[in-house]
Amino acid sequence: MITDLRVAIVTLGCAKNLVDSEAMVALLRAAGIDLVSEPEDAEVIIVNTCAFIEAAKREAIETILDMADFKADKCRFLVAAGCLSQRYAQEIAVELPEVDAIVGTGSYYQIVDILERLSAGEAAEKPLIVIGSRDNALRHLDLDIVRRPETPGYAYIKIAEGCSSACAYCAIPGIRGRLRSRPIETLVREAQRLIADGYGELILIAQETTDYGRDLYGKPRLPDLLRALAALPGAFALRLMYCYSDGLTDELLEVMATEAKILPYLDVPIQHASPRILKAMRRRDNPQRLREVLAKWRARIPNLTLRTTVMVGFPGETEADFAELMDFIAELRFDHLGTFTFCPEDGTPAATMPGQVDPEVAAERERRVIELQQRIVRSRWPEIIGSERRVLIEGIDEEGLFYLGHSEEQAPEVDPGVAVLYEQETEPGEQTTEPEIGKWYNVRIIAADFAEWTGVTIA
Repeated sequence: MITDLRVAIVTLGCAKNLVDSEAMVALLRAAGIDLVSEPEDAEVIIVNTCAFIEAAKREAIETILDMADFKADKCRFLVAAGCLSQRYAQEIAVELPEVDAIVGTGSYYQIVDILERLSAGEAAEKPLIVIGSRDNALRHLDLDIVRRPETPGYAYIKIAEGCSSACAYCAIPGIRGRLRSRPIETLVREAQRLIADGYGELILIAQETTDYGRDLYGKPRLPDLLRALAALPGAFALRLMYCYSDGLTDELLEVMATEAKILPYLDVPIQHASPRILKAMRRRDNPQRLREVLAKWRARIPNLTLRTTVMVGFPGETEADFAELMDFIAELRFDHLGTFTFCPEDGTPAATMPGQVDPEVAAERERRVIELQQRIVRSRWPEIIGSERRVLIEGIDEEGLFYLGHSEEQAPEVDPGVAVLYEQETEPGEQTTEPEIGKWYNVRIIAADFAEWTGVTIA
């Protein structure tokens, strides 16, 4: 019986993958299957893979091979799920014989049935391959399950799957398919459950959040979704990730400026600032329009935090193109910036474009971007140190010295966090109370670093 199996799930890649794993956990628990946190304790190990870039594919393969070592002990079945499986199912079947089942992104919802088939011996001769349609990639999220995220104090909500853009470098549409949004009422119900379970921050994610609803409603409906979520009762905050610049409409601006539960934080991956490179990337961005839009947003929301991501080394990128990017970063002074070098992905137009940039040149350009951003970040420390910030508590450090969390200006996982010294004045005989995970506290920042800030709670 599959209820006798103990299952461990190893998640690689982005927060969107994490939500998929959390949904699989919910489906397995609903079927009476035990979940364990350590792979060495499991009879079934599921590796939920990423395949966005070459480094992610290497990590996925290495992790699968590492997990295969446990088949010498308790592990009976090894399952490769997610993006790598969706994209390279046949290659996995041939090159990784240790894998018993290959599960695509459109088949997460079948995970219980897949384990039943494995238990019945269907993979005795060759691996079970269950890819399914990419159009089913949201089905596991919309089943009647209760997803209980293990992220401390905050939870991700995947509002849509796939992407209908056609960026020249991106393999996601080929892996995850076209844009498919979840209905507003479904997302509201999910948010209600998460708020009731004590999550103090709900982070909205998709491949392109500002395109949310276009497929369902005939036009983007992100502002309507935000209004519906912000109207829910409870002490929680909303954070928006993965926005496309041409989706930063005046309506969205007004919603974010006027709804108190929406954090003044905007993640806008610009990728580049050279018009020539943006055109080659097949991006819809225009640097001048972006300047104007972000200036408008900063004027309307003075405490707005801006995060972006840029790519260097795209085919044809010259020193002049790179200089335009550096000038743009220096001018816009983003609060947080992530960077990566171009990686040719199978099946994408950019993989075969002329003018491929030498990897060493790309790495040097990435280093220069990082140095520039560090100078920008360092210049802000004097105004941060001594200021008061709201911080969501996520837990306590291993040594028990600090509480760990992140401020309104920091998205978990991708931005620096805050180490919090908890101080509470009490009357004689009065018992102190410890900070609660998932609750927001006022914190005075006493030190800042690239990795984290340090703060003290304020009574």
